[in-house]
Amino acid sequence: YNLTAAYYFNLAANLDASYTYSNIAQRGSLHQLESRFLTTGTQNELQLGYINQDEIFAEEQTNLDPANGQNGKRWLISAQHTGQWQAVKSSINYTALSDQDYLRELDSTLVSGADHLSQSFFSNDPYPRTKTALNQSASINWHGEHFSANLAMEGFQSLLPEFDDQYERHPELSLNYSNSTGNLHYYGEAQISEFRTASSPNLNQPNSQRKLITSGISWPWSKPWGYAKPEIQIHHRSYRTDFGDGSEQQSSSDLTPIVSFDSGLKFEKLISSGQSAWLQTLEPRLFILHQGGNLKASENLYDSRQFNPSFNNLFRKNRFSGVDALIPGEQLSVALTSRLLSQANGQEVLRVQAGKAFFHYDLPTQTYDQMTEAGKSAIFIEASWQPRKNLKLDGKINWNTDQKSIISSYAGFSYRPTGSYLFNLFHLSEKVPASYSEHSRLENKKLTHASIAVPLSTYWRVVGMWNYDWNRKESIESVAAVEYNGCCWSAKLAYREFIDIFRGTEMSQQPYTEFKSRSGIFIEFQLKGLGNIGSDLVRLLERTVPGFSEQH
Repeated sequence: YNLTAAYYFNLAANLDASYTYSNIAQRGSLHQLESRFLTTGTQNELQLGYINQDEIFAEEQTNLDPANGQNGKRWLISAQHTGQWQAVKSSINYTALSDQDYLRELDSTLVSGADHLSQSFFSNDPYPRTKTALNQSASINWHGEHFSANLAMEGFQSLLPEFDDQYERHPELSLNYSNSTGNLHYYGEAQISEFRTASSPNLNQPNSQRKLITSGISWPWSKPWGYAKPEIQIHHRSYRTDFGDGSEQQSSSDLTPIVSFDSGLKFEKLISSGQSAWLQTLEPRLFILHQGGNLKASENLYDSRQFNPSFNNLFRKNRFSGVDALIPGEQLSVALTSRLLSQANGQEVLRVQAGKAFFHYDLPTQTYDQMTEAGKSAIFIEASWQPRKNLKLDGKINWNTDQKSIISSYAGFSYRPTGSYLFNLFHLSEKVPASYSEHSRLENKKLTHASIAVPLSTYWRVVGMWNYDWNRKESIESVAAVEYNGCCWSAKLAYREFIDIFRGTEMSQQPYTEFKSRSGIFIEFQLKGLGNIGSDLVRLLERTVPGFSEQH
């Protein structure tokens, strides 16, 4: 069981705080404090969590390491800050935990994004992700008319053992310039970054300093019937790499010119049926890319990762995030989009689009896996139909023309009629791309999600959700809830079952491979305007039932 009570304190016009006490079976008393403070130019928030004696946690850690028994103390600290003083902005986003399993096991409501650690659900994202680390960053930025500067530090606390040695920026300084003359836009950037890992540098994960100089010009041009954007960029990157063990630091550099041309046309036709009229469009798009250089520093991948394949990513100038993996080669992307727009209100009733990329990268190295060997992408087909404002059907298919098979597919149905009704039905099927095989956590998916909310009367409503994994042939999460929402008070009762996929320990340094079924009963009672007793059921339902809101 988990018995929770929350107290709210309005300390001043610009300062408040809330204290939450939870008594968790076999884990003890969890104390959580949250405070918000506003000034003329800043917003500040502090969250603290502490449990003095978690018996289950202490026993698990002692069994893994008998020589160093654990006392069961667990804690959380999280601080967020945003500030602006004329042209200067500041930001802090820092979260630290006593252990990697804190958020998942204690289901803390404090840290933004912690809900991603529960059993993941999907709406219309064909590539749902699991949160792997907590951010620990700070930055200060100055922005003028044409110049800007930014100084930032970024670290992480890993939430999964296999991601303990992520690269961190300690620090990064960027200077930027941007200006235009007529339609001609020109820009430049100078950046220096220090990359460090938590462990000592070695051959596989060295520390490094990267210097980047980027300059570019573009000439965007547009008319109601089409557009074109030619662009030229030059990236110069230099690295000073430290492999540790007293070895001599190594230096390398790359010069990568990039020429790209993005263009599209728009044809329109008016069609009518009875008293209804629509505007139909036909929008072909062509994207051409050439990247030069020889990528001598191909092993320097500090802040780069391959983007998930998608229709929109067909038109990126780089298939990787960051600037480390600017691979020499050529790419040609083509796409065709057709839309149907209502003449009455301008609403997009129907959209159908398809696209494909052809490319050549002469680097069949293990660093970039099979992406450098293939000469073309899958065909990406997407469709969305919204005959009414509250009804939507959409789908996506990625078709491999060589293997004549579907890589991934998605189909969704969403109905949000007036009142407190809602209906969702989604199905996702996905095969792991061959170039992602090095990530042990990725696996083929075949998932179905169904959720519903139906009012029984003016004050009563039932809510249900079900996620099913067809590969494992079992339900991975289900929620059934009933709520009463009156004028002065509200009450909610919910039962939840789910599979905790990521079970394991940080001391084992092994991926979470075990599965454990978990369940719970959640009760919440709220006196409106005063406070609530029980679990945060609104948060639970909002993250598991797409479209759910307390006011819906």
